[in-house]
Amino acid sequence: MSHFTTKTSPEDDLYIMWSTVVDAPIYVFESTEDLRAYVTREYAQGRYATPPAEYIKRTQETGSSIRGWSVGKWDDEDQLVREGTPDPPAGHYWVLPRGNQTAYAKALLAEDDDLANSFLVAIPQDD
Repeated sequence: MSHFTTKTSPEDDLYIMWSTVVDAPIYVFESTEDLRAYVTREYAQGRYATPPAEYIKRTQETGSSIRGWSVGKWDDEDQLVREGTPDPPAGHYWVLPRGNQTAYAKALLAEDDDLANSFLVAIPQDD
């Protein structure tokens, strides 16, 4: 699978689907039901190995649909974001702090790229 989903916060019913190929968001789901409909459709077409109920449960409980890795989990400090962003300062890359995911998702839904990008933080590449 070339993507995974994060729940933006335990309190909010927003989800971001991330590409692991380009390290960027590819879709924002406005509710658990929207995510469930997508995952159910993909599972029925053989594109997901994980049953929808398990996928949703893991995403809600841990913050991420990924099994085994810590990427996107509640205790993961940030999410790497590479594509669809302005060039980072030299020697840096962009990350989205975990606490900014809800605001970032809302900005993406509003199609306000400048606002969405304002939630990113430049981190030195050697960190």
